[in-house]
Amino acid sequence: MDLRDREAVRAWIRTLDGDDPIDLVIANAGVNGGHPTGEVESEDVAFETLDINLVGCLNVVLPCVTAMAARGRGQIALISSLAAYAPLADAPSYSGTKAALVAHGQALRAKLAPRGVRVNVVMPGYVKTPMGGQLKGWRPLEMSADQAAERIARGLVRNREIVTFPSVLFHLARAGLVAPEFLRTAAMRAFRFQLRPRR
Repeated sequence: MDLRDREAVRAWIRTLDGDDPIDLVIANAGVNGGHPTGEVESEDVAFETLDINLVGCLNVVLPCVTAMAARGRGQIALISSLAAYAPLADAPSYSGTKAALVAHGQALRAKLAPRGVRVNVVMPGYVKTPMGGQLKGWRPLEMSADQAAERIARGLVRNREIVTFPSVLFHLARAGLVAPEFLRTAAMRAFRFQLRPRR
């Protein structure tokens, strides 16, 4: 299904929820964005990234919010990234969508908690996936998808507001939010990347 098709996604969610009420939603729509040779990403790539990573995610989440709030239970996890706190110059649209998901998720959490619906934001570092494999560059403390899934599951059971890993990268990324621009820019040079050609 194309998650950008709002009406189709809404109808699909309503059908699923009508047959068997949804307990947990993990919204993980995402593409890398960026440019194959490291140039500024094109308008088409930027808008496609926004439409999939942010709008596509919310096209799934918001109908679930409506259904879960009405019955007073449920849990929603929005998959963001540490790039929300440490924006990647080679993927500005990706970074922007992941930052928007953090803000949206935290606001929804505060709004829905009194209604019995739990909302969590997941901010992983580098995870070994086919999508991640498209990136050619330094990937510190990368972990397997299974390891990431275990950490996410544990965080959701504990209802953590932010489920993040590895912790050292999270704290460095968060510190970058208040660091002087020259220092942050210098540090982020190590994270430059290019997209590997698709086979």
